[in-house]
Amino acid sequence: FRAVAHQQELNALAYRQAINEGKRGDALAERILELKNEPPPKMAEAAKKAEAYQTFNNPVGVVGSALMRMKDAHPSLNLLIPFVRTPVNIVKFAAERSPFAPLMKEVRTNLSGANGKAARDTQIARIGMGSAIGATIMSYAEDGTITGSGPTDPKERAVLFASGWQPYSIKIGDKYYSYQRLAPLGMLFGISADINEMQEHFGQKGTEGLAALIMA
Repeated sequence: FRAVAHQQELNALAYRQAINEGKRGDALAERILELKNEPPPKMAEAAKKAEAYQTFNNPVGVVGSALMRMKDAHPSLNLLIPFVRTPVNIVKFAAERSPFAPLMKEVRTNLSGANGKAARDTQIARIGMGSAIGATIMSYAEDGTITGSGPTDPKERAVLFASGWQPYSIKIGDKYYSYQRLAPLGMLFGISADINEMQEHFGQKGTEGLAALIMA
């Protein structure tokens, strides 16, 4: 997966640069091949970053780094927190494709165009596609095909469990199948299903308030 991610980013960058240089036809193909075989340092670095991003191996932030240092200092913590980098990056990956994405500093930087037009357009596409998926999941959650965390009241949960219901699952026929291991897509499913449950619990005013908070 790392090799595929690296190569696809290198292909895209080489094509983009060759086009920007005004190459066309055979000259375009030759220039792309030249850049792929001997990529400039910045292009090689960008491909390496894309490789890490798509395999959830990006360097983690302050909190994640602190957890990793604690694990290094106290190996016994590996029993409680076996992984840090990948789970943190999966959460960030999912959040970047939700309406909450602008809360992230890196996302705001991309949207501002500071990292170039390609980064801005890619970020817009991520938010748009992720939000569209979320809206679709909410429609399925509304009719019970996809479930969220469910009610917090123990009695209500007991009744649901007795009927065969399962949290964070997809209902196919009369059975429920968990989607929690389908990260990061499963995380988008869960967030969308939970928002739908909040809407049902708090009513239209609560939903409008949540939407206003997201837009702000």
